Amino acid sequence: MPAEKNSEKTLPISPLLNAQPPHAKSTINLNKLDKARFSTLKTQDNSKETSALRVIIYVVIVIVVGVGAALLARQLMSNNSEVIEQDANQEEQTPAPVSFVNGYSINTLVKQDAIAENLPSNSDFKTSELLTIGVTNVDLNNASLDKITYQAYETFGRLMFELQTTENKMPKANITYDTTKDTLTVEFVDLQDINTSLKINNSINGIIQEIRFDSINNKFNILFKQTSLYRVFAVEDSLYIDIRTDDEFDRIAKVAIVGEEVKPDTTPVTTPTSTDTLKPAAPKYTNEFSQNTQYVSSKVATKSIALNNYYTWDQSTFFEFSWAEEDMKGDNYVPNAKAYLTSESGKDYIMVEIENLTRATLPGGLTAEEIQTKTGVNMSNANFVALTLKEFSQETGKAIYKIELKRKANFQLLTQLTAASDTQILSIQIKD
Repeated sequence: MPAEKNSEKTLPISPLLNAQPPHAKSTINLNKLDKARFSTLKTQDNSKETSALRVIIYVVIVIVVGVGAALLARQLMSNNSEVIEQDANQEEQTPAPVSFVNGYSINTLVKQDAIAENLPSNSDFKTSELLTIGVTNVDLNNASLDKITYQAYETFGRLMFELQTTENKMPKANITYDTTKDTLTVEFVDLQDINTSLKINNSINGIIQEIRFDSINNKFNILFKQTSLYRVFAVEDSLYIDIRTDDEFDRIAKVAIVGEEVKPDTTPVTTPTSTDTLKPAAPKYTNEFSQNTQYVSSKVATKSIALNNYYTWDQSTFFEFSWAEEDMKGDNYVPNAKAYLTSESGKDYIMVEIENLTRATLPGGLTAEEIQTKTGVNMSNANFVALTLKEFSQETGKAIYKIELKRKANFQLLTQLTAASDTQILSIQIKD
C-alpha cells in the first residue's frame, strides 16, 4: 500500500523560547570558533566517501571473480563432456566380441573347447575336396535359410547355418574345398529361400576371414584366414562346419605323440536302471543271421568313439550298412551295440543301439535313393528303405538308429575291418 500522509498537528511551544527574549543578542563569538574542528568534520566526511568507494570496488571484484569462476567451471565441464564423448566414440569404434550384422550372429570371444557340444577330435578334421550331406526328400518350397552364426573356441571355430524345414531334416548340401585358395564353398542344392541379409559379404576376422555370397551360383564362399582342415555334420535341419588351422592340427598331433593330448571324455557309460541280462560277455564281435536280438560286446567302457563316416555294400543276397570312426581300427574302436526287430503301423524296422560314442553320424538320416546316388550301389533289390537317427545322448554316449525295411527278414550284427583294413566298422547285414 502507499504510505499514508502525515496529518498536520499543532506542536507545543518549546520552553527554550522562554529562556531569553527573542530580541536578545547571541553570546557566541564567531571569531573564536575553532576552524580545525570544521576541517576535522570535513575529513571525516571524506573518509566515509572513501569507505563507500572501497565497498563498491570490493563488490565489483567479487562479481568479476565469481563470473570468471563460473566461466572457468563451464569451460571445464564442456571439455569434460568432449572427453567423455570422445571415449564413447572410441568404444563404439572398437569391434564388440559379439555382433549381429546382416543376419549373422558373430561371437569372436573365445570359449573353452570343453563346453562345445559334439566336441571334435583331431581325427575328425579332413581336407576332402568334395563332400555331400543331407537328404533329398525335403520340401524345398517350404524350406529356408534364416541365420548364420559363428562361435570361436580355443582350438577351432564353428560355423552354423540355421535352416527351417517342415521335415526337420537337413536338405542336400554340397561342400567343396579349394586348398590353393583356402576357400570352402557351401551350396544348398535347389534352395531358393535364403534370407536376403545373408547375401551381403561379412567379415569374421577369426579363423574364418570372410563369408561371401555368390549370387550367380547361389553359393556361400567361406574364406579361411590360413590353410585349415574342416569337418561337417548336421543336427536336424541345421548344418555345422568346424574349422581348425593346419598349425593347430599339427600342434595337437604332436602333443598326442608324446601322450599329452587332451583325451576324449572318459566318463564311464551310465548304467541303465534295468540291466540287459541277455547281453553276452565281451568280447563278442559276430552273430549268425536270424531275427533274434543280437549284440556286439566289447571291453570299451568309456565315451571315446566318434562316428564320422558310413559305408554301404550290396552282396547279392544281403545289403550291408556300416558305421565307423574313419581311419581308426582295433578293439578300442568297437562300440557295444544291440540290434532287434520291431514293427510300427504295419511297417518293419531294425533298431540298432550303439554305445560308447562322443558323436553320431547321419543326424539327418539317409534314404535308399540317396545311397544309390552317392555310392552307385544298386538299391533296387536291397531290403532297405531309409535310415533315421532316432536319438543321441551326449550324456550317455548312446545313439539309436531306426532302419525301415521293405519286409521283415533275417539280419546279422557284427564288427569287422574295411576292405582296405584301415578302419574298424560296425555292420548290420540285412537279407534281401
